[in-house]
Amino acid sequence: MKEWTEEQKRRLGDAGRKNGSGPRLSHAEQDERIRTCFHLRYVERPAITQPKWNEYCKEHYGDKSGMTYNKYWAMAGKMYESTWKDILRTYLLPAVNKIGSHLESVDEKIQQKAVEQVFKYSGAHEDKIRVEGNSEINLKWGKDETDEA
Repeated sequence: MKEWTEEQKRRLGDAGRKNGSGPRLSHAEQDERIRTCFHLRYVERPAITQPKWNEYCKEHYGDKSGMTYNKYWAMAGKMYESTWKDILRTYLLPAVNKIGSHLESVDEKIQQKAVEQVFKYSGAHEDKIRVEGNSEINLKWGKDETDEA
């Protein structure tokens, strides 16, 4: 475990020594750790696993509990989801606007196609398939006369 600096010891105070939580981090320091986790999980290849992340934290920081390092891991995951959703939203917005303009079209065929697209992308669309064929199902209950006991 790393030795704490005098500054960390000063920030730690008596409360931190009693519960073993380590020195209190500023928001900037905590955000930096979350960004590091984000980078190691989603940018670097091969991506770091959660157990490896905990090992990394103990080796590089060594001032918090495993639960706190897991919290950083979860926060990096939320950061990734938020970033991904923002990117997706930027790509989808023009398509949604285009469908909206088609819904306002005077041509009924274009309106109908736009409605079909809305149903399709909202998950309400059902593909109808006609299936033809023959099958035979035989069910037998109990012993058959040809079965040997």
